[in-house]
Amino acid sequence: MSYLQRLAHPFAGECGRILTLLLPLIIPFSYTYILFEIVITSVLIKNTLFRIRLSQASKQGF
Repeated sequence: MSYLQRLAHPFAGECGRILTLLLPLIIPFSYTYILFEIVITSVLIKNTLFRIRLSQASKQGF
């Protein structure tokens, strides 16, 4: 895994899995946890959309 891939996926890997398992214990309020999950998923969706645009642009020759 390169440095850029780690930046693109900050929650990937063993540390991310442990963090996501511990987050409900760390954050006692369920609403805060739900908001945090929404933020993480939106960031991951933006990353994948950005990668799709990059691959399409490279196919077009930019």
